[in-house]
Amino acid sequence: MKGIGIAAMPLVLVATSQPAQADLKDAIVEGILRGVIKQGANQNPPKTPRPKPQIDPAQQAQNRDVQTALNGFDFPAGVADGVLGRKSRAAIRQYQSYVGFPVTGWLDTHQREILLGAWNRVQYGGGAAYPNMMAQEGPRGMLRTALNPEYPRQRWNDGRPVPAPGNVPIPSPAPKPGGQEITGGTGDGFVIPTPKPIDREPVSISARCDLVQLTRSATGGVLASNMTDPNQALSEKFCDARDFAIRTGANVHQQYAISENEIGNICTFLETAFRNEVLPQIGAPKDTVITTVTALRTKIGLGPADKAQIYGQICLGLGYRTDNADMALASALTLVTAGMAPVGELVGHHLREGFGLGRPNAPAAQAWYEEAVTALENGTPPVFEPSSTPERIMVIRKAIEMGGLRAGLSPIPQLVPAREEFRNAGQ
Repeated sequence: MKGIGIAAMPLVLVATSQPAQADLKDAIVEGILRGVIKQGANQNPPKTPRPKPQIDPAQQAQNRDVQTALNGFDFPAGVADGVLGRKSRAAIRQYQSYVGFPVTGWLDTHQREILLGAWNRVQYGGGAAYPNMMAQEGPRGMLRTALNPEYPRQRWNDGRPVPAPGNVPIPSPAPKPGGQEITGGTGDGFVIPTPKPIDREPVSISARCDLVQLTRSATGGVLASNMTDPNQALSEKFCDARDFAIRTGANVHQQYAISENEIGNICTFLETAFRNEVLPQIGAPKDTVITTVTALRTKIGLGPADKAQIYGQICLGLGYRTDNADMALASALTLVTAGMAPVGELVGHHLREGFGLGRPNAPAAQAWYEEAVTALENGTPPVFEPSSTPERIMVIRKAIEMGGLRAGLSPIPQLVPAREEFRNAGQ
């Protein structure tokens, strides 16, 4: 046997009987074989199987959602087992390439929520509003729609009636606002126009929170004691509450025998009912809105407070997880009227930022912030980040005093200087 040596041994032959010689021969052979087997075993010890990495159950559930959505959009990810292996990474790269994201094989928060939000809308019939797009592109068109709500109309004339040929009026030319017309030259008298903000709903809550988190990382976050930017302070509290609501919704959902499809249908029904009957008057006085929401809860079967709290928390988490602002706002209003007054903070954030409304309504936001903060001060159990409740109260009150009710872009933060060893590393 190659690689195994047997030391030569001088054998002293003595006169023995025939049976004794046979016994001696057998003993020598047996000893040699045992030595060979032992040496071979030492050279090839048995391999200990490596333990499989443990995945957090919540992360595994999110991974399964990602794999299901990728497969649904025909980016083959294999079996939805909650483990993002080579097939899943390849599918993620295909998805990223299709919608124009950087192709890395890894999803950031915005990319994941665009994927899951689009798939959620496909599952619950959202494509029915865009028949031309769905006929030409199939479900994948909903990915581009999630990034640009005008895409179906711009590309396929979906989403609004198409005017008959020959009946389209030609608009009269209008002067450019804010200054003289730009002609491309550098002649005297040229004035750069003043940009005018557009009061409309931001494209994505997750994109807004990504920007807020980037600013927080550069500045260290806003406290009541160091506040200079009240808008950033309120936005940080909004995004923290959003993340907390996503986790809470998932935890509550696990406690009840409700399938993903069932809860999706219920939350979509809740969203539709509120969009039709509540959202048109969301800017009305707070007490008027609460009366309307309370009546609607009874009408759709969420009259009992405990039932409304269960579905409200689940749908609030689902709304934020899928970047569905209407669903999140409807759920927040449901919870406020079901006895969870601190959730009124989220209604204030939506009104201030414009999510789920079409445009911001800062004046209406203050009453909802006041409702939430007063409830916490009076001992109502907190809903978001209980350990930081005192600081949360102080931040919200001070931000409002400093004029933070008008949402807008925060100043670009200064870059944090690199540590000396990092600066020298590239030299």
